[in-house]
Amino acid sequence: MRTFVGGFLALFAAACISPFGTSERRFTGVYAEGREVMVFEPAGTDQSWAATGETLSLRAALPPGVDPEPGFRVCATIMGRVSPIGRYGHLGLFSREIEITRVIEAHPEPCN
Repeated sequence: MRTFVGGFLALFAAACISPFGTSERRFTGVYAEGREVMVFEPAGTDQSWAATGETLSLRAALPPGVDPEPGFRVCATIMGRVSPIGRYGHLGLFSREIEITRVIEAHPEPCN
């Protein structure tokens, strides 16, 4: 019984480990939302990462009266943690995922 409980606790602890790196970093780029997809495109790269976390704050950057439902793009400076290379997002289309932990600044395009 003791072995069973010990094994269960080890399995439970392993399930709680986040796939993201432990250190937050600052990123600047474009956050885009569309049908079934939330994406962050870091500035200076040709990459697109699946986005999770504090994404509602990015919707608040839209001008009043703009409907976010068909999809939108905003320029953003965020804090976040990036996953290791893998398959993430809708149908595993992205090689990385970013967990957005805080929005520092966001505004509609164009980006400066």
